[in-house]
Formats: sequence, C-alpha cells, structure tokens
Amino acid sequence: MSTLKIISDRLKSVTSIQKITKSMKMVSVAKYARAERLLKSVRPFGLGGKIFFSKAGVEPPDDDEVLIFAVTSDRGLCGSCHANVAKFTIRSLTASTKDHLKVVCVGEKVKAVLQYKFREKIIMVCKDIGKKPPSFLDACMIGLGIRNTGFMDKCWIIVYNNFKSMISYETAQLFIPSAALVIRAPNMQAFDDVDEDDVNMYVQFSKVALLFYAMVESSCSEHSARMTAMDTATNNAGEMIGKLRLTFNRGRQASITRELIEIISGAAALKGED
Repeated sequence: MSTLKIISDRLKSVTSIQKITKSMKMVSVAKYARAERLLKSVRPFGLGGKIFFSKAGVEPPDDDEVLIFAVTSDRGLCGSCHANVAKFTIRSLTASTKDHLKVVCVGEKVKAVLQYKFREKIIMVCKDIGKKPPSFLDACMIGLGIRNTGFMDKCWIIVYNNFKSMISYETAQLFIPSAALVIRAPNMQAFDDVDEDDVNMYVQFSKVALLFYAMVESSCSEHSARMTAMDTATNNAGEMIGKLRLTFNRGRQASITRELIEIISGAAALKGED
C-alpha cells in the first residue's frame, strides 16, 4: 500500500505539472504572436542599418575598444535560447587577445553565466528584460547608460538570437563600427562632401535602432523556444502519467488478487477443519 501511495502522490504531482506547462504554452503562443507582429514592423529598420554598414566596407581595427552586447532576458524555461548567447559571447571573449573588450549584459540570464569568469569585463547589466515586449525607449535608455560609460563612440558587437521560424532560430552577431571608422571607410570616399557631425548622429541612432532590432529578434526567438519547450514538457508529462497509471493499476490489481487469495485460503482452511 505504501508503494501505491507513493505512485498516487507522484501521479498527482505530474498531473499538476502538466497543467502548468500546458498553461505556459498557451501564454507563450499569445506572446509569440504579438512578438512576431512587432518583428515584422521592426525588421526593415534593422536590415537597412545592417546593409549600410556592410556596404561601407569598414574593417574593425585590432587596437580599438569594442563593446559586446549579449542580448537575453530575465526569464528562463526556454531551452538553450539564452545559453547559446552566453556560449557565443564566451567564445568571442576567449578567442580574442584584446584586453579592452567589455560586455553589456542585456538580461540576468547571460549575467549569471558570464559573472564567474568575466566579471571584470561586465560594465553594465540591464534588468527587467523580457517581462514586457521590447520598445525603442528601452533601447534608448540602454544607449543613455552606455553614453555615461564612454563606449557610445566605440565599435559595438551585438550577440543575439536571430529568429528564423516558429521552430528555428540561430545565434548571430552584428558588428556596428564607430563613426570615425565609417568616415574613413573606403566606400564612403566616393562622396565628395561627408559631414562628420551628420555621420556621427546617424551612427549613434543606428546603434540604438539595431540594438532595438536585436532585442525584438531575441524576444521572438525566446517566445518560440519557450513555446516549443513547454509543448515538449507537456508531452513528456503525458507519457509519464500514462506509465504511472499503468504501474498503479498493476499494483492495485496485484494487491486485490493477493487479498482474494488470502481470503480464499482462509476460507478453505476453515472448511478443512470442519
């Protein structure tokens, strides 16, 4: 009976977990649909900035300071979504021989991984990311914080999850050069009059816009990954419930059979005495 009690308690626990994962999947489906709509409206601005910097022909210098943005969120239960960004950032920090690489952790999840070995390289941590859909104001606030650190005019590398489809995303990086490098870029020399102040303002705006774009891409990837993870967890819980019910029914049937055998044996023994 003790074994049946344990199986019964575990069956109730797994059933409760299945209800929770099913509810979380429904919530993730609604958030994913909203994030995908936001991504469709933001993606043209991000692609425009990426094309501009790629066409400028800027080569990152070896002796310049570089700021790496690791874009995640504060929420988990989305598979390896945040872990991939952390691993990509760690590879970049480990492979580079530069001592002046600095990191901005957008979200607590990537900070929890990087703070053990690269605590001295983290200059800013952005909290409360992922509770609400990302907005351009959030990116502006992050850019304002970066301005106070003196890295606004440096080269940026944004590491984020690039959304592909409902079940697919990939970790990518986006290089954004400084305004000085853009002015000295080979392809920019084709223009006769390039105003440095205008280029500087455009680069600063593009940095914030591309950061917002990367946050939206990561948010959409996160919701799709969480939706997939909760669906998998619900299915696994259903399989476990089926196995536990089968084990419980077999145990209960064995207990009933054993009790019947004892009753019949006792009745036969009494009848034999008579």
